[in-house]
Amino acid sequence: MEKELKRGIRNLKHDISTIRDSLGSLSRKKEGCYRAKEELSGKIGEIIARIRELKSKRDSMTKQVKEKKEERDKLNAAAKSESDSLRKLVSEKQDMMKKLHIRVSPSDIAKELERLEFRLETEGYTFEREKSEMKKINMLKSQLNNSKEVIGILNAIGAKRGNVRESRSHANKIHSEIKSMSSESQKLHEEILKLSGEIDGLRPKRDDTVKKWLELKDEIRKLNLQFREKLKAWEYTKAEMDRSEMQKIKSKEAEAEEKIRKGGKLTTEDLLAFQDFVRR
Repeated sequence: MEKELKRGIRNLKHDISTIRDSLGSLSRKKEGCYRAKEELSGKIGEIIARIRELKSKRDSMTKQVKEKKEERDKLNAAAKSESDSLRKLVSEKQDMMKKLHIRVSPSDIAKELERLEFRLETEGYTFEREKSEMKKINMLKSQLNNSKEVIGILNAIGAKRGNVRESRSHANKIHSEIKSMSSESQKLHEEILKLSGEIDGLRPKRDDTVKKWLELKDEIRKLNLQFREKLKAWEYTKAEMDRSEMQKIKSKEAEAEEKIRKGGKLTTEDLLAFQDFVRR
């Protein structure tokens, strides 16, 4: 019985030591998995924050592009409307010139009139030549006077052309800005896709690490149960061993007392039994 108890204690101590070593090894692995999980989760979190930042910039840029497109379209519509009005004025000018029998542009008439008057004032013409030049000047003045309505239309045409040029120039400038912003928005979109791909690559690794971490936790839980069971068994067996030894000591003590009572001689073993009894 005593040998079996000693053998049981030795086996239990060995099992407890083995389980303790296994628990230490598993705990280190579990901590390693936890650190890896946290590192991967941190990287994913950083990338997600960057994606949100880029999306915010892209969305803001998309909104600006939309607003600029609306502004550009309004300018192009204004330029088209002015162009339509311009064509009507040009047609009206041509009809007016036909009606008034004006073959030369009033601006050309004015230039010619200014040239003739300047020459008349600065050159010494004969009387007959001066009369001839005055006749030309009066004729041009008459033509110019008859061209007042045409001049008004020409002024309106000039204003319309200026409006068309300004609207188109502004629209072209905005269109150039739209192209630049659209290109930048596309770059942001491509970077978002790239970062999303990185997350797709990291998530399976993180999930595998979490799975391994949970498996190790479960394995440690099971080993802890075994450890407690082995420890409980060891304590029980140790108590049984103590009871067995106590009974053995009491038996030897009784034998020694019987020897003393009968006047027998005590052996070394009897004396040791008494010492054990005293120590206990």
